[in-house]
Amino acid sequence: MNTPDQFPELLNQVVSAQFYVFRPERLNIGTCPVQDTDILTFDAQNLPAVLLKLQGNIRKFERFNEHLREIFPGVFNVVVVPTINNNVNVRIWTVNPSSERDDLCIPLEECGTGIGQVLAILYVAMTRTENVLAIDEPNSFLHPGAAKKLIRILKQYDRNQYIISTHAPELIAVAEPDTIHSVHWNGEESVVEEFNKSSIDDMQRLLNDIGVSLSDVFGADRIVWVEGPTERECFPKIAALLDPRPIGVSFVSLRNTGDLETKSDATAIMEIYDNLTAGASLVPPTLSFNLDREDRSDSLIADIERRTQHRVKFLPRLTYENYILDPDAISAVLVAEAIKYGSDLHITPEQVTAWIVEHGEDYANGAVWTGDFSKPEWLERCHAPNLLKNLFNSLTDAAFIFRKTTHSVTLTSWLIENKRASLSGLVEYVGSLTTKQ
Repeated sequence: MNTPDQFPELLNQVVSAQFYVFRPERLNIGTCPVQDTDILTFDAQNLPAVLLKLQGNIRKFERFNEHLREIFPGVFNVVVVPTINNNVNVRIWTVNPSSERDDLCIPLEECGTGIGQVLAILYVAMTRTENVLAIDEPNSFLHPGAAKKLIRILKQYDRNQYIISTHAPELIAVAEPDTIHSVHWNGEESVVEEFNKSSIDDMQRLLNDIGVSLSDVFGADRIVWVEGPTERECFPKIAALLDPRPIGVSFVSLRNTGDLETKSDATAIMEIYDNLTAGASLVPPTLSFNLDREDRSDSLIADIERRTQHRVKFLPRLTYENYILDPDAISAVLVAEAIKYGSDLHITPEQVTAWIVEHGEDYANGAVWTGDFSKPEWLERCHAPNLLKNLFNSLTDAAFIFRKTTHSVTLTSWLIENKRASLSGLVEYVGSLTTKQ
């Protein structure tokens, strides 16, 4: 019979046997005395003893090693061997066992933190049921690929509950959790917000509808939604030129914008806007939306901006490429392409200028063409992507093809490095996207 003063100790033993916490720290768990037990202590100090007992179950122990090899491809096996003073020690085979070189086995104490943690986690998952395993930041002691493999394995042993703290969106995607708790600082204290599986699934469906994954937005403080991958790559480079530089802002592309082609333009844009701004706070707050101006009328643009309190914005120029029509930059990028592919082709800025002057009217898109491609009206309205496509093709005799998502980025980088002032209008526009309305 337990006396009252024994109750706290008994309660501690029961709770400890059911709740395991695995922190990202090195554990001295490679050696311990022999024990006749199959229950891992809460601090994992008897790991060698319980693994020794598991080793007697040949098939289960082999499955244990299979899981270990899946997570750590460089590990062949784990074994437990007797040592002095009635102790047992965990050894890691990193050479093929067919070599019979047991002298090359590595004691667990000499291995990285990750292996010891994984051995303990796998043991509890495989041998216990109705236990709670709390794993703190698995990516801090495991390679991201290994962490994902561990999570996939744990999902096979679903008679335990797993609590994982992480900043890694890929782990959330792999785990497919029933519940997510988001912890954030409100200026005075940490606040915990719960999202159940239904709200998580709803948010995943919303993001899937626009071609975005949770990993694209997870961890950002604020989001600027952009229409394509070019802006997603280039806008952060432009934002870095702002003073002060915006902190915690992520640019995420709306990859599925097919609705903009099949529905009423205003209707489609408003649906996307309403869905994202009304979404659960699992998605960070939206700062603004950026869309290409394209052939949308000024009245339509003004109407959409008004209805969204100016959070949906349109590029002042037709497309992003209208900001990077610079002969020096284009020449430099073409020369770099030629060097990269071993070509002796050398396109000068003068050749680029001459080509644009000769063909600029073909891409004027309703703007008045005077032969001067620096005129603001022409730069604003010309069809720059088509111009660049045909310029690359013509000046290189089709040796190089203009690839929007590649060359727009390299042109931007060159201008930032060499002619930053030419991007002042774009810098001002990106600044308006990152400013809280």
